[in-house]
Amino acid sequence: MNEDRKDQLEDWSQDIGGATLEALMSLVPGVGPFLAVFANRTMGSSFERRTKQILTEMRDDLIRLEESGRATFTMDLAESDDFQAAMHRTIRRLLESGSTEKRKLLRNALLNRAAGFDGADGFERALDSCDATDVRVLVALEEETRWEGAHRRKYTSPRHSVPKAFERWGVPKPDLLVTRIALLVSLGLVDEDEKTEIKERRQPSFRRGPNGEPKVEQTIETRVSVTVSGFGERFLDFLKDPLEPEQTSPEPHPAS
Repeated sequence: MNEDRKDQLEDWSQDIGGATLEALMSLVPGVGPFLAVFANRTMGSSFERRTKQILTEMRDDLIRLEESGRATFTMDLAESDDFQAAMHRTIRRLLESGSTEKRKLLRNALLNRAAGFDGADGFERALDSCDATDVRVLVALEEETRWEGAHRRKYTSPRHSVPKAFERWGVPKPDLLVTRIALLVSLGLVDEDEKTEIKERRQPSFRRGPNGEPKVEQTIETRVSVTVSGFGERFLDFLKDPLEPEQTSPEPHPAS
């Protein structure tokens, strides 16, 4: 890629980044929209360094994506309302996020959108609701429900299969697993199957009914099993690094 093209991408990312920062500052109480530009320019050096790093990394990733042949940044794309809005949202989320892992997922999502990934809006909305651990839980379920050599999935008990996957990866087991599974189900990333079974258990022989018949105790057991939905499979594809085509799923391991 020639230097002029690199300069174009750098100017483009910085223009959008600057506009996003000013919009963010306009929401700060006591600053107001009229002071947003001034406040942005007088922020502390650590904030400026972090902002510059994020924009530089974004520019470099966009350059690498174009050089890979996965995307071409035409003027039509640069001026597209949808893509500019996605850039603004991603920059804002990158600045707001304190998680290196979540920033990596946001970066992958933006690059896949730039590469023309179908249904990007729906996947971005789902990613907004998830943290990195939620995504790792989904990756664990994807691995545990996969049928080898078949284009379908089995159901599994998340209470057993998710901790097993985390143990295999050598990472701490997730907290709030029930809550995380419920979130993934509500987002349509996971399908849930609930089965209720009535079980009978005979009481000891000395406990009999009024006519001497053996007493039988009935209990109701509810078993919940889950599998990754088609939407969930595509969501995980959306979060893969497009610059690493050999990657089979989003990186499940916490950043060191």
